[in-house]
Amino acid sequence: MYDKHTGKSVASNSIGFLDAHSEKSGHDSRFDQILCNLHNMIKDYQSHSDMDSQSNIRSGITENVADLVGIEFTAKEKELAVDILLSLLKQSEIDLRESLSTRLAAMPGVPQRVILQMAHDTISVAQHVLEHSPVLKDIDLVYIVKSKGKEHWRAIASRAQMTEYLVKTLAETKDETTATTLLKNTGVALPDMALAIFKKMAYTSDGVAEPLLKRPEVSAELAVDLYWHVSQALRTHILTNFKIPRRLLDDALQDVLSDFKDTAFGIQDYKPTRMMFEVANRYQSQDRISNGILMKTLRAGQGKFFMALLCARTGLDYETVFQMMRQVGGQSIAVTCKALQFSKEGFISTFLSCRSISRGDVIVDVKELRQAIKYFDNLSLSVAEEILDKSRPKPQNIPKT
Repeated sequence: MYDKHTGKSVASNSIGFLDAHSEKSGHDSRFDQILCNLHNMIKDYQSHSDMDSQSNIRSGITENVADLVGIEFTAKEKELAVDILLSLLKQSEIDLRESLSTRLAAMPGVPQRVILQMAHDTISVAQHVLEHSPVLKDIDLVYIVKSKGKEHWRAIASRAQMTEYLVKTLAETKDETTATTLLKNTGVALPDMALAIFKKMAYTSDGVAEPLLKRPEVSAELAVDLYWHVSQALRTHILTNFKIPRRLLDDALQDVLSDFKDTAFGIQDYKPTRMMFEVANRYQSQDRISNGILMKTLRAGQGKFFMALLCARTGLDYETVFQMMRQVGGQSIAVTCKALQFSKEGFISTFLSCRSISRGDVIVDVKELRQAIKYFDNLSLSVAEEILDKSRPKPQNIPKT
């Protein structure tokens, strides 16, 4: 086995290191015996190339390291032991480092420098100590969160005990898997700052919302905040497990609507979100999508939500509404507004707002506006309703079997 950086044999380097320290030791016969055992096992590990033999020897090395950690050191022996273990970790290949990490992760007496070396290693080595080692202090774990990546965060998030500061630090990564791991970790208390972060994540992720709603720290108020953002199944869970007056749910819906603002000019992503479509369909089922609401939504710069509302009100699909808002000439907008019985002023305001939102036209072509108004004026209600009806997607006929 060779060190890829130095080109020297790992076993030879370790053997030489152990020999040098064995000569300096002589304090404790058990300490010296373990050093001799490690010396011989590492030598054997080098000389055997078959996997079965290496696996057996690796287990022996791991057990001897555990024995070395388990004895009571003098100050000098402790210093020697740390140097030996760090040298072994630095020179060993990953399979031996993984084996050592698994064995030492739960032991309280492992020197901190050794555990830190493992904790900063690749995740297959680090995971065991990050999840279980009692040696790692809060400051060590916070530093690892800030200096390492998602795999290390997720391992730390499953620790049985954590301070509020560490939980908050993990929450601030806003990594969904880290969040769900923390939320499912019943041994850890969640501070308010972490709950606030998870609530915002739950607005767009049922994967976060589901374990969040099962946490004992979640209040009825927080559940109300989530109600209109989560799936129907999770809404049923909220109604079943939290006593929430209907009035509060309606208030929460109004808050949701105010969050649907995008931009008044040139939307980059035109398609409404699932939540927008869902709220729009709910409004339509209650016959609440009035011309006034459509106009108010447009004037507020809620272009995507306007599209969702118009889809629900007219029965048109998103692509049709999208093309209608961008059509040169404005005939499709005129047809829709006439069919919905908009006033002339309402049509003009809608036409101008659609140009501003979907095309980013700050200055509207006057000729185009005049043509659109003329078309709207000359169009009868019955013809507009007929055109709109023909524009709706037809239900698919399912062949009989």
